[in-house]
Parts: sequence; C-alpha cells; structure tokens
Amino acid sequence: VRKHTHLVQTYLANPHLINNRKWDMRTYVLLTSTHPLRVYFYHRGIVRFASKEYDPNAKKGGKKSQFLTNTSVNKHYTKKGNVTEIT
Repeated sequence: VRKHTHLVQTYLANPHLINNRKWDMRTYVLLTSTHPLRVYFYHRGIVRFASKEYDPNAKKGGKKSQFLTNTSVNKHYTKKGNVTEIT
C-alpha cells in the first residue's frame, strides 16, 4: 500500500531576507508531556540560506537556488562554484 504525504504552507510574497537571500531556521524541541506541559529546547539550532539572491520579479518562481534553503540543493551550487560568501 502506497501512502502519500503532503505539506501545505502559505507562500510569502514579501519574505524577510538576510543579505537579499531567503533563509530558514531549525530548532530542536522535545515534548515529553502535555499534562503537565513539559518541553525541552536544545540550545543549538541551524540557519540555512539560499545559494542565490532572491528576485521577487523572477518568472515562474525563479531558480531553485533563489528560494530553496535545502542542503542538497545548496551542495549542487557549491560544487559548481556558484555560491558567494554571505557572511
């Protein structure tokens, strides 16, 4: 039996950018109880940036490197030498 999983999220037409790049932040949380509420936050997280600067006027959504912060997408652009230093 094949199961399909879907993820739906709102597209932000005017995203918050850092150095003209889209980004995301991951934090790690462990919920051990809901009653009483007991939540643990891991003190370290990760911030990922898109490989290329975001262009809000790009046709058909632009290139993946402009809006995806996915590590596997960014590795592809790093190998080709298409990533510039953003820090």
